[in-house]
Amino acid sequence: MCWTSSTMKIFVGRLASKIRDINMNLERINRQANDVGLVFRFQIEAALPAATGAATSRQTDSILVPNVVGRVDDESKIVDMLSSPSEKVLSVIPITGPGGLGKTTLAKSVYNNPKIDGHFGQKIWVCVAKEQIKIMELFKLILVQLTREEVKVDNREVIVKEIGEKLKGKKYFLVLDDVWDYDQGLWSDYFNTLMGLNETKGSWCLLTTRSKLVADVVSTHLKMNSGPYFLGKLSSEECWSIIKGKVMSAGEEVPEELEALKKQILGRCDGLPLAASLIGGLLLNNRREKWHSIVQEILLQNSLLEKVEKQRGTYYKMHDLVHDFAKSVLNPKSSSQGRYLALHSYEEMAENVRRNKAASIRSLFLHLGGGISADMDTLSRFKHLHVLRLSGYYIVFLPSSIGKLLHLRLLDISSSGIRSLPESLCKLYNLQTLTIDDDDELERGFPKRMSDLISLRHLNYYHCDAEFKMPMQMGRLTCLQTLKFFNVSQERGRGIEELGTLKYLKGSLSIRNLGLVKGKEAAKQAKLFEKPDLSCLVFEWESGDRESDNREEDVLEGLQPHPNLQELVIYSFMGNKFPQWHINLSKLEVLWIVDCKRCSELPSLGQLPSLKSLYLEGLDNIRFIGDEFYGSSTRRRKFFPALEELYVAVGNLVEWKGADQVGEAEADVFPMLRDFRIRGCPQLTALPCSCKSLYVQGCDNLTSIKTGYGTASVEELWIHSCDNLRELPDLDLFGSSLQRLTISFCPRLISLGVNGQKSPLLLCLEKLKIEYCEGLTTISDKMFQSCRSLRSLEVMRCPNLVSFSLNLQEAPSLERFILKECPKLIPYCEGFNGFAFATSLKELSINIFTTLEE
Repeated sequence: MCWTSSTMKIFVGRLASKIRDINMNLERINRQANDVGLVFRFQIEAALPAATGAATSRQTDSILVPNVVGRVDDESKIVDMLSSPSEKVLSVIPITGPGGLGKTTLAKSVYNNPKIDGHFGQKIWVCVAKEQIKIMELFKLILVQLTREEVKVDNREVIVKEIGEKLKGKKYFLVLDDVWDYDQGLWSDYFNTLMGLNETKGSWCLLTTRSKLVADVVSTHLKMNSGPYFLGKLSSEECWSIIKGKVMSAGEEVPEELEALKKQILGRCDGLPLAASLIGGLLLNNRREKWHSIVQEILLQNSLLEKVEKQRGTYYKMHDLVHDFAKSVLNPKSSSQGRYLALHSYEEMAENVRRNKAASIRSLFLHLGGGISADMDTLSRFKHLHVLRLSGYYIVFLPSSIGKLLHLRLLDISSSGIRSLPESLCKLYNLQTLTIDDDDELERGFPKRMSDLISLRHLNYYHCDAEFKMPMQMGRLTCLQTLKFFNVSQERGRGIEELGTLKYLKGSLSIRNLGLVKGKEAAKQAKLFEKPDLSCLVFEWESGDRESDNREEDVLEGLQPHPNLQELVIYSFMGNKFPQWHINLSKLEVLWIVDCKRCSELPSLGQLPSLKSLYLEGLDNIRFIGDEFYGSSTRRRKFFPALEELYVAVGNLVEWKGADQVGEAEADVFPMLRDFRIRGCPQLTALPCSCKSLYVQGCDNLTSIKTGYGTASVEELWIHSCDNLRELPDLDLFGSSLQRLTISFCPRLISLGVNGQKSPLLLCLEKLKIEYCEGLTTISDKMFQSCRSLRSLEVMRCPNLVSFSLNLQEAPSLERFILKECPKLIPYCEGFNGFAFATSLKELSINIFTTLEE
């Protein structure tokens, strides 16, 4: 299909609609205002030349792109035209069409076609890529290609004569790629000069351009009968072939996940090979389970607005296709009416109203400072506003005249101290995004008729109070995608069933007051299982002690989420056990189970393939961790295969069995664990460990740490506030992996490296820190006999330390030695020797001269 003016308008219109959808999210607008170039009205004109240069400064080359799809017929037609006899000295074929169609790719294919090599004596590839170009630049570009040398002269006579010498008597094929300049005088002079330099008949110029005007100008000048070559879109199957080539290897079958999205993806491609290539690349770089969400998040725009991290900040790279459209909208020469306006004073607002400019404004950003209530009547004169940002300015009460802005799509009143929303807000039937800062207290709650905002997609507001009332009949907001929290109430129209019709919800959702839900069937009315785009769910019951019954277990059973869920928080659940639907959450990465005080057994979590972070806290009824936790199986020997972070604060935990103690002697447990934190488990005497970082706090009876499960891997060990710890666990258990050891607030720890303890083998220990250990009396030199890698040693605030032997010859790598506030150690300072061998020492601080009274 050829591109006509009408089809081009349809394409641009569709792209405009997609871009406007993106802009409906004010949080993105707020970030992109500076990063993407959404600037104040008076800056737009100045910014456009820079943007233009950025868009047209690309460089192309003649290197053939492999596996070109859908352009065989186009290539054949053009090659036949170039190979046909011609009585003209120079002819031209302008290839035209919008960005992303593959004009440059087609030109490369033609340029590298073997038939061309045999037909022309010289081939020249020139990338123009400038909106305005001088004729001398064009001649220099040709000469550089002919000589492969930099042109250092600026004399036209010299340059064109040398071009003439190189082309003398030859038929040549010239490609001018990415041409923008439509100056008739330029092209007349240029082509006349080329024809005068070489009168041999049969030379051709292939020119690519997005501008039909450029194509018409060069065709008319060279009196071409055929006119421009309009490049059409690819078929759906050709686009599909490009995507498959990006996502899959040769011969690989199309995944079911990709096949299910085929129709949606092809709709977004719209026949553009560039779009297909970008989409394929984006899918390739993301896991299959995320493909659905990517397509739903307006895939094309996310591909074309690419985030670029640089040293000076974050930028967004805009593709030519988007830039062309944005420029046509924002260029002041294309319209006498502005569309985007940023104001810094009331005077500016009044001036725009006085000059009758208010009616044309679509996006208004106010930077006024102070309240605006008195001028809201003036603001209501901007009656065609789609976007209104009042963020960051103290307004307290939003006036009722806001209801006059009937076309408003996005309203941002975040960080404004807003306390009340008027009922007239509910007249904004086109409103899609409402953003209110989480810190702003809505004293009267939402307006009563909030459910009339039937176009609302994003309600960006979070209130921490579980008693805060939700809008009545929220189920009517069927377009809603963003809802941060929902407080269940017993009132009709505020029950959990209101969530059932909100099938497009995505992101994070907290559901509170679940104790008011009557049972499993009532909970199922939320239809969470049918919401695939929800990535995080928080289930919260009322805090405080209450009687346990089966109802809470039934409610949690009915709240089964979609298998796509990535994060789950269960708070203050008072059932005895958890439902079994968690085993279907194959994509779950984060799980919090907090203050579930009556729960008597943990769910089987060891077989969840994607679980990376697990937090267990306030489970007062859990005394043992055993086989139910791992989910023992005769078929599987790996447990918690992806877990990286584990946090445990279970106050009554007495015993933690390793997998080897529950019949899995050769099990691979926590193979990826890097951070293990356990605190407030005073009755626990031993724990399994296989991680990079181990933090133990408040475990008064802890006497041993079992590494097990293969080679020890702990690199960092913190022991903190273990009140009954009298001696360290056997540090040899950590093998040669331990690099950093910190012991603090262990008041009954008496000694290190004495009382028959063997010297620990700590070959890789780099940092040792001991502080606030009131009972510590002795540190023997046995602690340091194998610490050849020790770089930092700190002993601080151990008031009863009387013996500390250290031979620095045993620690040749020591760079930092801090000894502080150990007053009883004064007579024993002679125990330090070998300072002559401390050749690496950079920092030495010994400040033990503090009296006992001090």
